Amino acid sequence: MLKKIAALLFMFGSAVAFAQNLSVVPVTVIPTTCYPVPLYEYQAGSTVYVSGPGNTCVALGTGGGGGDTITSPNSTLSVGGTATATTLDINLAHANTWTGNQTSAKWIASTGFDISGATTAGHYLRNNGTDYVDSAIQAADVPGYVANVTFTVSSSTTINANSCSPASGSAGTSVTMTGLTSTMALAVTPNADITNTTGWGNPAAGVLYITVAPGSGSFTYHVCNNTAANITTGGSATFNVHGG
Repeated sequence: MLKKIAALLFMFGSAVAFAQNLSVVPVTVIPTTCYPVPLYEYQAGSTVYVSGPGNTCVALGTGGGGGDTITSPNSTLSVGGTATATTLDINLAHANTWTGNQTSAKWIASTGFDISGATTAGHYLRNNGTDYVDSAIQAADVPGYVANVTFTVSSSTTINANSCSPASGSAGTSVTMTGLTSTMALAVTPNADITNTTGWGNPAAGVLYITVAPGSGSFTYHVCNNTAANITTGGSATFNVHGG
């Protein structure tokens, strides 16, 4: 009687599968690969395997805390390990987007990383106090680095005889210079040839000079005239300042 019932059930299952263009595949040996059958399932111990179209296989419900695998022609998701040390392996052939925060002990990339699909040559990952973000290197990030700066003395600037501007004894004109300290030396040089500019290069017309005083993160300067006549500059002059 039991054999007849089993035979009837098998025939009924085959008829339903045929009506839905499916096939019922009795499994006696656990396949080691996925086969392109429309749909079948089999169980081996505590593991239930389900296969569908496109060579897709799923191994579900393995006991012991690992061993579940989902595969397709272009990607694989495997959960392995043990009940106390689960491992996850993801092999994706197409681009994917993760919207949630991800936590990992270490990321290893074979070619590199980009941010929002773009990169900028010469940039680095820099901590902005909240996250590591794409950024050019900052002067403050390099110990001992002093940023070079410039300042300009305008054309038609008049410095009175035997005086300075700002006046001697008063605070000079301040210029920010990141990384500078009061113990560093400053070098001041024009960024172009100014020997033909009145006030800077013609001794007969009088030559101005500049004094500088370093401070913490800035310096001050005075433009001075040590001749007996007023001097009016015949053009603007820009000066490079290097500290160290």
